[in-house]
Amino acid sequence: MDRIVNAAESLLRDVGYTSATSTPGLIIDSAGVTKGTFYTYFENPESVMHHLAIQMLDRACRLADDLLGQNFGSLEQALDALVDRYADFYRDRAVQEIWLYHRYNPAAEALDASANSYIMAQVETVLDRIAPAERAWPTVASAVTGQFLDHLMQHAFRADPNGDPEVLKETKRLARLYVGATWPAPGIAAP
Repeated sequence: MDRIVNAAESLLRDVGYTSATSTPGLIIDSAGVTKGTFYTYFENPESVMHHLAIQMLDRACRLADDLLGQNFGSLEQALDALVDRYADFYRDRAVQEIWLYHRYNPAAEALDASANSYIMAQVETVLDRIAPAERAWPTVASAVTGQFLDHLMQHAFRADPNGDPEVLKETKRLARLYVGATWPAPGIAAP
């Protein structure tokens, strides 16, 4: 199964979603497996892509886990690192082909909401370590932060496959402003 998924991911980067899913034969040939092996694991090329979408969500969650292992001197540094890490994630053409153009099934979409909540919980842990909160960060503030960061990140990469530098810069600025205004720690104010 891994050979099939890895081949599909490579094809996304090389030929794009439409070509990669046009026929199972392309994935089968690229993976070097038989038709029987392909159909043992997947119904069609789109089902491989849905499986890959879920793996990408797992990678996105691991990026947030990696932030926990870092020491940041300020909220601003942590937020900049967050934007930079997810910008690197979105620079992957395979990620762009699936997530920027919403080529995933309802199951992956439901997992996307869970992944975003998980990521923001990890971010909250990082922020709390830098500037301990007096009370819980309002759930709505966490959700809004996650949604606007994800939306702006996708916007940056729809405009430019390498990430529009001005949009990424503005994403960092907005993250600093909003989190600075909503993070419930003493002495924290919007920059």
